Amino acid sequence: IVFDGKNITNYPPFYWIVKSDQALNPSYKYDMELGAQGYNDYIADQIQNVALIRRDSGSVANPWYVQGANWASYSNYTLSTSYPVIKVIDAQGGIISGNGSKFSFSQLNKAPVLSAPADLSVAENAAAAITWVATDPDIDQTPTMTGVAWTAVPPAVVPTAGTGAGQYQFNASTGVLSWTPSFTQAGVYTVTVSATDGIITTPTTDVVTITVTDADAPVVFTAPTAGVASAMTVVEGSSTVVDFTATGEGTVTLALVGQTPAAPVVGTFDALTNKLTLAPSFTAAIAEANTDYVFVVKGTSQYGKTTDYTLTVTVTNANQSPVVTTTDATATVNYGTPKVITFTATDADGTVPTFNAFTVAPALSGTAVAAVNAGTYTITITPTTADINNSYTFSVSATDGAATSPVVTSVVAVQSDLVGTPPAPRQKGDVQGDGDVAAFDAVPILQYAVGLETGFTWINGSAINFWAADVSGGTPSGADGSVTAYDAASILYSAVNSGVFLPKKGATLAEVTYGKLTGSEDIMRVPIQISNTSNVVSAEMTYEFDANVAEVVGVHTNAPNGWLAYSNVTDGKVKVVMAGLEALTDGNILVLDVKMKDKEASFVLKGGVQLNADLNLTMESVSIRQIPTSFEVSQNYPNPFNPTTEIKYQISENTKVMLKVYNTLGQEVATIVNEIAEAGYYTARWDGTNNYGQRVTSGVYIYRLQAGDFIATKKMNLIK
Repeated sequence: IVFDGKNITNYPPFYWIVKSDQALNPSYKYDMELGAQGYNDYIADQIQNVALIRRDSGSVANPWYVQGANWASYSNYTLSTSYPVIKVIDAQGGIISGNGSKFSFSQLNKAPVLSAPADLSVAENAAAAITWVATDPDIDQTPTMTGVAWTAVPPAVVPTAGTGAGQYQFNASTGVLSWTPSFTQAGVYTVTVSATDGIITTPTTDVVTITVTDADAPVVFTAPTAGVASAMTVVEGSSTVVDFTATGEGTVTLALVGQTPAAPVVGTFDALTNKLTLAPSFTAAIAEANTDYVFVVKGTSQYGKTTDYTLTVTVTNANQSPVVTTTDATATVNYGTPKVITFTATDADGTVPTFNAFTVAPALSGTAVAAVNAGTYTITITPTTADINNSYTFSVSATDGAATSPVVTSVVAVQSDLVGTPPAPRQKGDVQGDGDVAAFDAVPILQYAVGLETGFTWINGSAINFWAADVSGGTPSGADGSVTAYDAASILYSAVNSGVFLPKKGATLAEVTYGKLTGSEDIMRVPIQISNTSNVVSAEMTYEFDANVAEVVGVHTNAPNGWLAYSNVTDGKVKVVMAGLEALTDGNILVLDVKMKDKEASFVLKGGVQLNADLNLTMESVSIRQIPTSFEVSQNYPNPFNPTTEIKYQISENTKVMLKVYNTLGQEVATIVNEIAEAGYYTARWDGTNNYGQRVTSGVYIYRLQAGDFIATKKMNLIK
């Protein structure tokens, strides 16, 4: 009950009953003076704060009422310290007949009462619990605890609420504070708990001091499995890596205490990476197979705490596959001559291996016969002429009945006897096989040398044709083991010199260079020149280019009358071969027509020349770009722009280029290009900043291109 600004929440355990023979009207006013000897609970409220309260008898559900209009209606006094007298003037209220009304003294609202648990000392990582009990002396009031407040003496830090490591939990309903301080929370803390009944403005508080003493954290292994013991199985011949991790206070170091039994060594421990590598070998299979090995890894914290982790490793037996070796990894054999290649097989488990049937690729036209003798496997190879200039891979493996060895190969190259009787009734130089040596026989040689499919298939696909084409060796049979453009020149020579082939002769030291590039808007012409040479009757030229930015659309040779020439352009490479009777003269020997896919792009052309299959000349690389026929500058795009625009321009000769931006007052804003540039097509970009890197304001700007004597200006509009 709130009476004249004060909360009345209780009354003493006594009362007076006032009865009347007849009901009194509630409008009646009366004075009342009541005293209670031996009652001193009023002292806490003070005598002037005690009022008379009344309730109709008959039911506890009847409400209580305060008598009088306000505190000024009371004239209270005491007869002694424990004898208060409460007097009210002009109280108003009726009395029903029969049960009457109960009167008693009022008591003001009292603060909750909070228990005071003792201060607490607890070690790090130990659980602590403190319980507060809150009671309230007032009728029908249940106090509530409003939480806890922490302080900590530095360097300790106040913990936070939660369920994680080192966090506390407080249950306001039960008044229980639970906390397990971590290994880093040693220190002195105070905890203040508050309780309120929702009426008083100053809650009841209690303070408990918690002293957390230091304790060293144990070492706890978290891998390979949580705990201090584990088991695993490994197989002979395998390698398994086991990662160890452990936590503890400060730095934790791990070390291998030992392996039991100690021999043979099954595992090694790396203290830098904390990895145990288990690698049981095949060589000690009897000792290791199906045997348990115990590894103990010790973890030591920075403060000396230790924990041992025991890992039991069971090593199981595994069959080791046979091993096949050969002393004939590569071999050479002449056609028609038998060749024996040998393989041997061993097995570490003591089993005698069985050889599997060999395979050969590609298929051999000749014969290959296998034989086995006491762990040795031999293959006798007898090639035919169809096998000449081919290489054959013989693959062999062995098995012990449970495992198969890796495949071991022997690569056998078949060659012809380059001196002596041809592989068929065919004369040297008769490449076409028509019984005659003529200029026509030089054609497939040049096609072969340049990589054209027709010539390559004819020469490379037949040992007889290859033999007939190889005439430039200078030996009695006229062979050097290769077919080049010089062989074509030798056949051309033989055709007009009664079957006599050219002897092997070198070319005079020469110089090969690029001439002046010319062309139109679309096609660039790249000339290749030769100078200071003599005795050249064959040439093979190879050039590489970037096929992503350019394509060679024309190949033009310039050789003396009677020369034969072929070219082949594939995958960014140009190959040109030529041969003839009359010696090559100085001047342009080749012109390449190059078309650019992107006129602003450029590429580097590089290559070289081989003369008479003897003199190799490497040319310096040259940069190729499309050259315009005039100076021009285009309107910037986009326009208007924000914040970047592009300006395309072209220059038809090498010159100094200046591209600048001005404002409408003629003041320089930015220099975009300032360089000596080669003739070509270019794109410049302006990002709307001045020479100081500052972004300029929107508006109209003028850009001016000066390239040699060429000057052009245009306007552009920057918007924002």
